[in-house]
Amino acid sequence: FLDKILSKYSNVKCYWIDYSNDFLAVAQRRLAKYGDRVEYIISSLEEPWEDKIPEKADVILSMSAIHHLETEEKQDLYKRCYEKLNHGSCSSILMR
Repeated sequence: FLDKILSKYSNVKCYWIDYSNDFLAVAQRRLAKYGDRVEYIISSLEEPWEDKIPEKADVILSMSAIHHLETEEKQDLYKRCYEKLNHGSCSSILMR
C-alpha cells in the first residue's frame, strides 16, 4: 500500500507500523526512495502506536494484520483509529 500511495501522491507522508524487525528491514529497503516521507514505528496493533504519530491521519489502512486480533482488540483498535482520523476534508485515494 505505502509504495503505491507514496508514488501516486507526492505530497503525502506515511507511517509504517509493525512489530517485526524483519519486516522493518524489508520495508526500509523497499521504501528507501521516499526518504523522510515514511516514518517507521515498531509497535503491535494492541499497543498505543497512535501516540507516536503527532498529527491526525487522513487515511488508515491495514493489509492483513487486523484479522489476527480478538473481537475486543479489534473494537479497541477501530475506536483508536477513529479517534486518530482527521474528520475534515480529504482528497479521495483510489487504489487498484
